[in-house]
Amino acid sequence: MRVYFIQLLTISILYTIIFIYSCKSKGIKFFGFNNFSYTPAIGKVSNTFGNPLGRDIDSDGDNDSAVVLHNIAGGNGNDYSASIYVDQNGKIYITGISWNGPNYDLIVTRLNSDGSLDATFDTDGKVVLHNIAGGNTDDRGHSIYVDQSGKVYVTGYSNGSGTSIGLIVVKIE
Repeated sequence: MRVYFIQLLTISILYTIIFIYSCKSKGIKFFGFNNFSYTPAIGKVSNTFGNPLGRDIDSDGDNDSAVVLHNIAGGNGNDYSASIYVDQNGKIYITGISWNGPNYDLIVTRLNSDGSLDATFDTDGKVVLHNIAGGNTDDRGHSIYVDQSGKVYVTGYSNGSGTSIGLIVVKIE
């Protein structure tokens, strides 16, 4: 079984990196509060998913790899993931937000099973949506689902023009 994890690393107020890890389930025993222990479906970080990092992030003595995406909306600021979905063909869908300069845009990215951006999704593997409710401020994706015919549904919110925040559902075909 392959498990995918998303982690955000904030380097400064203007720079956040999205890491996506692919792990094979081996089970590691962890100790929590009050000597509680459990065995999660976590194992070794992949050395082949995404791009080589040139360092060991899981302390097993080898160089690991991950997908690192930033500046998706072109604003040279923070990018955050909120939800991930892996379809039956191994395509990986991620939604969240990306700073475009003056505010955040809703983003959807699609990766191939090896972690590379899927250029058949839009033209570069990324869809950036802004001004959904007409307020020209923040638009945020919070949850993503892909149906059996490949239609992508994203829920989240958008600030309207002179109104409060509105719930949104976007369908990407």
